Amino acid sequence: MKKIGIIFAMEEEINAFKEHIHIDKEENIFDLHLYEGTFNNNQCIFTVSGVGKVNSARTCQILIDHYNTDIVINVGVAGGINNSLKVGDIIIGNNMKHELVSRIEAFRQDKNMDAAVIDINEPQQEYEELVL
Repeated sequence: MKKIGIIFAMEEEINAFKEHIHIDKEENIFDLHLYEGTFNNNQCIFTVSGVGKVNSARTCQILIDHYNTDIVINVGVAGGINNSLKVGDIIIGNNMKHELVSRIEAFRQDKNMDAAVIDINEPQQEYEELVL
């Protein structure tokens, strides 16, 4: 039996899943309300992280550290990235980039700089126009 951690960004997303799983246990760790249950012969630990990559990363680390999960799945709408996608479609990425790092690297290359220091609280006009 695999131990699967599942992260939902919002309550609306987790509520749909809770309709299809018997919840065996609930507990609170680090301000997260976690549920445990079995789905398709796999132990699932799932919770709402809140929106954003920082909340998702924090929750992922808690699932790994406290539950020793074999797999962690991040479930969500992905901002509706393609109009042809429907609710329930599964998207599996083949690579990942950190958005801010990618933008800084593009800015640095555009300006032929060896390094770039950008105050993200007060971005320069050139930086604000970058859309990757």
